[in-house]
Amino acid sequence: MAFHSAKIAMLNASPIMVASLRFGFASIFALILFKVEANGKPLSEIDRKNWFYLFWMSFFGIFIYNLFFFEGLMRTSAVSGSLIAGSNPGITALISVLLGLEVLSKKNWLGIFVSFLGVFVLITQGSLERLTTLNIGKGELLLICASISWAIYAIIGRKVMKEVPANLASGLSICIGTVLLFPLLIVRDGFDSLKTIPGLDETYFWLSIAYMGIFASVFAFRFWNIGVSSLGPARTSIYVNLVPIATAIIGIFAGESLSAQQYVGGGLILSGVYLTTKRATR
Repeated sequence: MAFHSAKIAMLNASPIMVASLRFGFASIFALILFKVEANGKPLSEIDRKNWFYLFWMSFFGIFIYNLFFFEGLMRTSAVSGSLIAGSNPGITALISVLLGLEVLSKKNWLGIFVSFLGVFVLITQGSLERLTTLNIGKGELLLICASISWAIYAIIGRKVMKEVPANLASGLSICIGTVLLFPLLIVRDGFDSLKTIPGLDETYFWLSIAYMGIFASVFAFRFWNIGVSSLGPARTSIYVNLVPIATAIIGIFAGESLSAQQYVGGGLILSGVYLTTKRATR
């Protein structure tokens, strides 16, 4: 749903403005939620080391991820974007292995290969000519970079949440990420861009921003981080597989047709992810 909401929002604003408004909205809601709960770990009890990790968690998971996500999604379809997101478990597992956090079997390695093969089909659209002429979709490449950024976010988050509760880590990462996004909005689009923020009469725009800010940010990040703290990044990332399935279903109802390459690439990615995460040990 977030992929389609982002597409709707970008009809009225630039990618960086949509990202900034999404997390500005999310930050306000996260602070209200934290105040209402009033049972989180006091900020004064978070040591310098964990603030350091929280910053980098925000940098990769909010700031860098959303730059790649919105810029990439502007250049490709919501369905292709969600299918590429399906490679995230394989990317997360691979980085975890390189850092010594995961141990993968031969079947898991086969899964990574199959998953990346699916991404290859998507970015080349099944045409070797696009590869030999370097005519690979920029949107697809940006979304792969977004998946890498998200994998780093998950891995850093696992370390942070050994000492910081998942709900607090999620809220703080959103707030820090928002602080990083707004200055970039000014640099990229200029101060005058603030005058072009759509008015409240743009109902679908603000509903999209609200949905992404509350459900696809505050609650989704919270549930994700609870999973990471309990299961680890590789096992939690398997649930990303629900994203392309849900997005494709919504896309079909919205009148978006799927190409043969999307079916093949998506099928390879999902098959590869299953093999990658099956019986993975930490």
